[in-house]
Amino acid sequence: MSEHITGAAEMGEEPAVTREQPWLGLASFSEASRQFFYGREEEVGELVRRVQRKLLTVLFGQSGLGKTSILKAGVVPRLREQGYCPVYVRIDYATDAPPAAEQIKQAIRRETQSRGQWTQVGVALEGESLWEFLHHRDDQLVDAEGRPVLPLLIFDQFEELFTLAQGDEAGRAKAAQFITELAELVENRVPAALEARLEEDDSAYERFDFARCDYRVLLALREDYLAHLESLKAQMPSITQNRMRLAPMTGPQALAAVRGPGAQLISQEVAEAVVRFVAGGAELEHAVVEPSLLSLILRELNDKRIAQGRREISQDLLAGSHAAILSDFYERSLSDQPAALRRFIEDVLLTDSGYRENVAEERVRSEFAAAGAAPDALSQLVNRRLLRIEERLDLRRVELTHDVLCSVVKASRDARRERESREATEALLAEQKQRAREARRALLRARQIAAVCAVLALGALGASGYAYWSSQRALDAERQAEAARLLTDQARDKAEGLLAFLLDDFFDELEPLGRLDLVVKLGERAVAYYEQLPPSLRGQDTERKHAQALMRLGAALSNQNRQAEAGPRLEDSVKRLQALRQQGDATEATLLGLGLASRHLARQQMQLGQREQALQTIAPAVQLLEPVLAQPQPSAEALLVGAVVHSYEGYLLQQTAAGGPTLERAAQALRRSQALSERVIAGRELRDAQDAQLLRAYALNAGQANWLMVALSRMEDKDGEHDQVAKLGLARLDTLLAVRPDHGGAAASRALLHAGLAQRAIRHLQMGQARSHALEAEQGWQRLLQRDPSNGASWNNLAVAQSVSAFVDWLAWRPAEAERRLQQALQSLDRGPTSSFGRRNGEAWLVRLVEIQTLSGRREAAQQSLKELERKVAERQRLDAAKGGWKRAEDEALLHGLRLMQYRAGWGTQALVEEAGRYLDSVAAKAPTAERERGDWALVLAYLGGELAEAELRAGRAEAASRRAAQTLQFMALLGEVTVFRQRDLARVRMTLAEALVMQGQPAKAAEVLEPSLAYFRPLMSRSQEAPEQAALHVDLLLTSALTQTVPGQRQALLAQTQATFTALPQNWRQTWMGQDQAKRLAAAQRGSPALP
Repeated sequence: MSEHITGAAEMGEEPAVTREQPWLGLASFSEASRQFFYGREEEVGELVRRVQRKLLTVLFGQSGLGKTSILKAGVVPRLREQGYCPVYVRIDYATDAPPAAEQIKQAIRRETQSRGQWTQVGVALEGESLWEFLHHRDDQLVDAEGRPVLPLLIFDQFEELFTLAQGDEAGRAKAAQFITELAELVENRVPAALEARLEEDDSAYERFDFARCDYRVLLALREDYLAHLESLKAQMPSITQNRMRLAPMTGPQALAAVRGPGAQLISQEVAEAVVRFVAGGAELEHAVVEPSLLSLILRELNDKRIAQGRREISQDLLAGSHAAILSDFYERSLSDQPAALRRFIEDVLLTDSGYRENVAEERVRSEFAAAGAAPDALSQLVNRRLLRIEERLDLRRVELTHDVLCSVVKASRDARRERESREATEALLAEQKQRAREARRALLRARQIAAVCAVLALGALGASGYAYWSSQRALDAERQAEAARLLTDQARDKAEGLLAFLLDDFFDELEPLGRLDLVVKLGERAVAYYEQLPPSLRGQDTERKHAQALMRLGAALSNQNRQAEAGPRLEDSVKRLQALRQQGDATEATLLGLGLASRHLARQQMQLGQREQALQTIAPAVQLLEPVLAQPQPSAEALLVGAVVHSYEGYLLQQTAAGGPTLERAAQALRRSQALSERVIAGRELRDAQDAQLLRAYALNAGQANWLMVALSRMEDKDGEHDQVAKLGLARLDTLLAVRPDHGGAAASRALLHAGLAQRAIRHLQMGQARSHALEAEQGWQRLLQRDPSNGASWNNLAVAQSVSAFVDWLAWRPAEAERRLQQALQSLDRGPTSSFGRRNGEAWLVRLVEIQTLSGRREAAQQSLKELERKVAERQRLDAAKGGWKRAEDEALLHGLRLMQYRAGWGTQALVEEAGRYLDSVAAKAPTAERERGDWALVLAYLGGELAEAELRAGRAEAASRRAAQTLQFMALLGEVTVFRQRDLARVRMTLAEALVMQGQPAKAAEVLEPSLAYFRPLMSRSQEAPEQAALHVDLLLTSALTQTVPGQRQALLAQTQATFTALPQNWRQTWMGQDQAKRLAAAQRGSPALP
C-alpha cells in the first residue's frame, strides 16, 4: 500500500469538558474525554470481546443510548491498547462524493499513519476493491516495533444507508455498491471482477492472500432499522451472527455516570434524585435511563449552578419535565436568531420523516447569510450544542447534535407548518366562499324571475276577465305565464343543481385533504337551504338532494367524533331516501344514496359501540344493492357504492366474529368489495389526478385491503393471501399518492396498512419489522393531522398506532419506552373529540400501563394508574348506564385481575384474592341463556379465572389453584377463535394447572395438561431473541415442563435449557419481580425440589 498518507480526519468539534463541567449534554464522548465517561464498563467489555471473536460485529440500540460514546470513549481506546487501529467511518452519499470504497480506503490511510506502516509499498492500485485493498499478500500493518496491528473499520450511524442514501438515484447506486464491497469484505468473498481477471491471468493469484482476515468490521445503527438490516442477510449472512443490543442504562449505571465524573459537584442524594427524575419517578433499582437525556439535564443543571455561583447542584434546580428541558434548550438556542434560520434548520437538517440530515457547511453558511443571520451564527449554534460539524473526506458537514433533539425540532416544524397550512386553507375557503356566493346569486335571480313571472301570470288572468273580445290575447298571456313558470322551475333546478354540485365537489376536494371543518360548514349551509323551502317546491329531486346533503354533513360530523350531532342527520337522511323509495322513486341515484347513507349511519352506530344495531342497518343496504350490482354492466358509481357498503359489512362482521363461519363471511364480504372496485379499475393505470372516479376506485381498493388483512390474519393458512393483499394495496397507494400526493384518504389507508403489517409482524415475533411498520403508521397519521387537527378518527388512529409501537416495546421489554408510547397514545386521544371507541381504547392502554408499571416495580405509579383507570371506567359506566349487559361484568373482572397482579407483586393482602374469588363465583352462577351473550360471559370468567388461579398458586394453595385453572380452561373453550395471543393466555393457565398438579404429586397428569402449549410454542422459541417478554413465557413453559419430568436426565436437560433461556433475557427483565420469581423457582427446581417456592 502507498506510504503517502495524510493526517487523520478530525471527527468534529468537541465541547470543553473539565472538572467544573464534566457532562457533555448532547455531544458524544471521545478518546480525549474518556476519563469523564462512566457507567458503561460492562457494555464496553462485552463489545470488545465480540469484536475480538468475530470478523463482523453489529451494535444496535434505540436512539439516545450513547452508541457513539461507547465506541469513541470505550471501545476505541481499549482496542487501540490491544493492537487494533480503529478507523471511524461515516459514508458520504452525496452525488459528488467519491465511491464508498474510496472513502473507506482514504480513511484507512489517514488513521494508519499514526499507528505504523504497511510492510509492502506501492502494491495498492487505484480503483481496486476494498477486498483487494486489504488482501495483498505479505502487506501487513505493523507498529514501530514490528508487531502486527489490525485495522478496525467502525461504521457508525449505519442506518444512513437506509435513509440519506435513498434520497436520489446517485445515493441509492452508491449505497448498493457499498453493500456489495462490504459483503465481500466481511464474508471474505472474492469480488466477481477479480475472479474474472484471475481466470485470464493465473499470475494474479500470487498478489493476494485469500485466507487473510486480519481486520475487523463494526456496524452501529439504530434499532429502528434492524428490519432494514435483515434485508441484507442474503448478501451478508454474517450480520445475523454476532449482534449486541444496547439497552438503556440501569439505575446504578446512571448513578455512576452522574457521580463518576462529578462527585465534587453533586451529592449522592441529589444524584439519585436526578436519576429518578430522568427515569420518570422509578426507584433506583428499577430505573431505566436514557443516557443522552441524562447528560443533557445534567449539563443544563450544571449551567444553572455555574450561572448562580453555587458550589454544588442542589435539588431545587431540578424542576420541569424532560420534554420541557429539551424544548427550553431548543428555544433558548434559537432565541436570538432570525426566523428564516430556524426554518432552514427544521426543513433542511431534519428529513420529512423526522431524522437527522447533514448538509455541507458551505451551504449552511450561505443559507444562514441569506436568512439575515450574523456571520458567526453557525459557530454560536455549535457552541450551544444545537448543531455540530463533522469532517468527512475533508468536507465539513453540519447536522443536529443528537437524535434526541429530532422530536423537539419536528414538533416545532409541525406547529409552523400547521399554521402555514391553515393560512393556505383559509385562502382556499375564501375561493370556495366566492363560488358559494355565486350560487346564492343564481338562486336569488331564479326567485326574482319566479316573482316576475307570477305577476305576469296574474296579469294574464286579469286580462281574460276584463274583455272577452281579447280572448286571443289572453291565450297568448296564458302561454307566456306557463313559459315563465317553467323558466322559474328551471332556474331553481339549476340553482339546486349548482348547490348539490358544490357540496359534492367540495366534499371530494376537501375530504381527501382532511379539511372536515370546511365540509361541515358547507354541509350546514346546504341543509339550511333545503329546510327553508316551502312544501310546494319540494319535488323528488329536491328531496333526494336534501337527503344527500344531510348524509354528507352527518358523515363529516361523525368523522369529527361529534356523534350526538351526526346521528340525527344520518337517520333523517336514511328515512327521507326510504320514503322516496316507498313513493315509487326507483331511480339509481336514490337507491345508491340510500345504500351510502345506511353505510354512514352504521359507522356512526359502531362509533357508539352499538354493534348489533350497526349490523341491522347495513344488512338491508347490502340486499338493496344486489339487483343493481347483478346487472351485466352496472354503472361505475353503483360499483363504487357497492364496494363501500360491502367493505363496511365485512368490517362489522370481523369485529363481531369470534372465528369460524362469521369470520369467513367477513372475509368474503371484503373480497367482494375489492372485486367491485377492481371492476372500475379494470386494468386502467391511474395517470391523471382529474380522473375522479378512478381516483376513488384506487383509494377504495387499497383502503379495503387493511380490513381484509385483519380478517385473514385471524384465519388459518391465510398468510399467502394476506401478503398478496398487502403488497397490492401498498402498490395501489403508491400509484395514487404519486398522482395525488395530498390525497388524505390514500394517506390514511397507507397508515392503516402499515399498522396491520406491524401487528402481523408481532404475531410472527419479527420485532424489527413490527417497529418499522408501526413507525410508518404513526408518521402517516401525524401528517394527516397537520392538515386537519379536527379529525377525531385520525387522532384515534394515531393513538392506536402509538399503542402498537408500545406493544412492540413491551414484547422487546423496553418498559420505559413502552410507557412513553402509551402516554403519547393517551395524550393523542385527549386531543381529539371524545368518542365511545376512544374511551374503550384509552382504558385498554391504561390497563397495559398498569401492567408495565407493576412489572417494573413502580408501585406508586402503578397504583396511581389503576386509580385513574377505575375513575374512567366509573365515568363510562355512568354514561352507559342504560346499556347494562356483560360489559359491566367485564370491567369489574378486569379491575379485579389487575389488583391480583399487584398482589402477586407483593403489594396486596389475601383479602384481594378472596374478594376476587367471590366475584368470580357470583358471575359463574349467572350463565346467560342467549347464545350471543355466552361469549361475553365466558370471556369475563376466563380472564379473571386465570389471574385468580395464578394468585392461589403463588400463595401455595395448590388445590384451589388447580380447581380454578381447570374451570378457566373450560370457559376458554367457549371463546371460539384461538389467536396467538389467546394461545399465550391458554399457556399461562395450563402452566398454573400443571404446577399445581405437580405440587399435589401428579406429574404425569401435569405433563399431559402442558403438552398442547409446548407443542404450539416450541417452533417459536428460536425466534424470541428480539421479544424478551415472549422469551420469558418460554422460560416458564420450559421450567414447568421440567417439573413434570420424573426421569432425572430429562429433567436436568430441560432445566439446563431453561437456565440458558433465562440467562439470555435482558438484565432489566431479570430485575423485575417476575424475573426474580423465575430465578427463585429455577433455583429451587435445580436443588431437586418437587414443588415451587
